[in-house]
Amino acid sequence: MEQTFRHQIRRYILGQNRKNQHPDHHTPHISGAESIDTGGAFIRFISGLVKQISWHYSWVVPLVLFLVHQYLQHWLGLRLELADAYLDPFCAGALALTAVSFERQLFFGQQRLTVADIVVTTGYIIFVSEVLFPYFSDRFIADWLDAVAIVMGMGWFLLTRYLKLIS
Repeated sequence: MEQTFRHQIRRYILGQNRKNQHPDHHTPHISGAESIDTGGAFIRFISGLVKQISWHYSWVVPLVLFLVHQYLQHWLGLRLELADAYLDPFCAGALALTAVSFERQLFFGQQRLTVADIVVTTGYIIFVSEVLFPYFSDRFIADWLDAVAIVMGMGWFLLTRYLKLIS
């Protein structure tokens, strides 16, 4: 009987991947504990995780844009005013919903995000980046246009993932 990937993860996290040992095989037990197959279980966990990742452009495009922008800005010293100001928040919005969607699918089997998931994630990202970070550090400046860029990034996720307008 094949288990779903979600059940395999739960078993791995809870430490329930026990070795199926032959009765003639002698393994010393410490205080009656069963041995745990950590190496094989971990490899199966990681390979299953990679198989579950949907290589969809709804998150690949923002990730590539973010990485290229970081490379241009920090390693090559190229300054693009509009991209420097608003590309990172845009990508954060798209990637945050992707991460929440993946987490919900992985642990709960939920195929689609609810409206509450989207609103809470959006509000959380905006609150942390535009209120908390500027409050605790002078290196961050509250710019409400960043909030607009975050919402646009989440709009990108919704358009490409749920509405399928761009296919």
